[in-house]
Amino acid sequence: MTFHCKQCHNLLFRKEDIVLNSPLQFSKCENIIFKESLRVALPVLEMRCSRCNSVIGIVQQKPMLFVPDIETITEDLITPPIELENFSEQINNTPLSQEDNLIAHYITSAFYWGALLLPLGLAFFGKEK
Repeated sequence: MTFHCKQCHNLLFRKEDIVLNSPLQFSKCENIIFKESLRVALPVLEMRCSRCNSVIGIVQQKPMLFVPDIETITEDLITPPIELENFSEQINNTPLSQEDNLIAHYITSAFYWGALLLPLGLAFFGKEK
């Protein structure tokens, strides 16, 4: 998966290059320039495209946080998009039998009642320290 600048289509970085979107890892990318700036009176680093100089994201310094500008970055996926014509043929639209509907109903109701009764049970019968 790669990320490109929308204006000049410059390759900015690959998903594999960035570990957990850590802003410190972006400094290894050659196509990104960092420029110090102030946003709402907070010191930030603006990430800019090296070719067209457009802002592609902001790195807040305290705490360290990366905020991409979604308007200026495009994401190319490795897998091609699904063609809807072929996709609709692959779906099997056979209705469920009565037994399958009953099993689905039991599972749904178990989750529903469990979600309602579990917090109450823990509140009343939970261990007190």
